[in-house]
Amino acid sequence: MKRAALAITLGCASVLVAAACSSFSTITSDTDAAAEPDRDLAETGPFIDAQAPVADAAEPINLLDNPGFEDACAPWRPGGGNAGTAVTARLGRTGTACLVCGKTAGKGPFDVAQVLTGVVPAPGATFVGEAYVRVPESGPVATDVEAAFIVYDGKNVQRREAGAPITPDGTWTKVPLTITITGDAGATLEFSVASFGDGTGCFLVDDARVYQE
Repeated sequence: MKRAALAITLGCASVLVAAACSSFSTITSDTDAAAEPDRDLAETGPFIDAQAPVADAAEPINLLDNPGFEDACAPWRPGGGNAGTAVTARLGRTGTACLVCGKTAGKGPFDVAQVLTGVVPAPGATFVGEAYVRVPESGPVATDVEAAFIVYDGKNVQRREAGAPITPDGTWTKVPLTITITGDAGATLEFSVASFGDGTGCFLVDDARVYQE
């Protein structure tokens, strides 16, 4: 999908947030941790040797900027006609915010995407991506929503690798995908979440990540 420098008005942003909040108003948070049951300290008494904690492996560097949308929308950009993006603090999966992407009029697909700055998709390189996406069950529902890697040769789409479509069930769904660059090197690599339905509706995105293996 061709990137366009779209000026999203405050009116459009407020419409997107209001529509998303309305769609999710009856859904409780699915990230609240259940209360941990009381532990019987006798089970870990003085006669049981304590085990040394195991250090976690170093997390790979996230190649995306603003992956949790805590710093507004930039550098994520909408594409597809009248598409717009906004940030809401009411519906985030983690942190205090998530991104709302939607379109209230018009037909055709729409998306939100980010070009990975300083990343050259060279032959043989493998990139792993993931994002948590939430699509409402009713109201302004975006259909056929999926995440994808898109390789550009400088102007045109050279290759597109998409993950499985997301079920519109109102819950946060982790969408993983992987791409290995083959053939000629691309000029840029983009990470996108798009709706290929009838062109209206909205979806939420949070906690996106891309790293190179």
